[in-house]
Amino acid sequence: ESWPRVETFSPARGPVGGGTNVTVRGANFGEGGSAPAVYVCDAPARLVRVHSPTLLTFVTGVEPGATSRELCDVSVEDAHGRSAVSYRAFTYLPGWQPYCEMLALLAVLLVAALWLVPRQVTALLAEHARLVRVKRVAAKAKAAEA
Repeated sequence: ESWPRVETFSPARGPVGGGTNVTVRGANFGEGGSAPAVYVCDAPARLVRVHSPTLLTFVTGVEPGATSRELCDVSVEDAHGRSAVSYRAFTYLPGWQPYCEMLALLAVLLVAALWLVPRQVTALLAEHARLVRVKRVAAKAKAAEA
């Protein structure tokens, strides 16, 4: 028996939420029996099916840690523990989720700033005006004494 070998697969990218149907061509994937374990990054693939010793398909799993384009290794491990690895072969695309979370945080900070800043500025201006009045009164009193 030979080690599995990955030659090509398609497509080479998909969303971090998983669900991408991937077709792998290679050799020694086995026939019938148990399907090999397939991993994209550290995410186990789902619905792995061996169609022939040279063709298998799977559905990518979820890769929640990816926040930007992440190049991932794809590994195929047979029932005997022998594996084939295609290095940096699949790209997880982050989609909109990380950006939406960041935009929501920025929106909250902006609203908080627009609510707090005017109150703080108003309080500072009022305190400054009070100090100016106190200084003027003190200056007039000093001038009156002289």
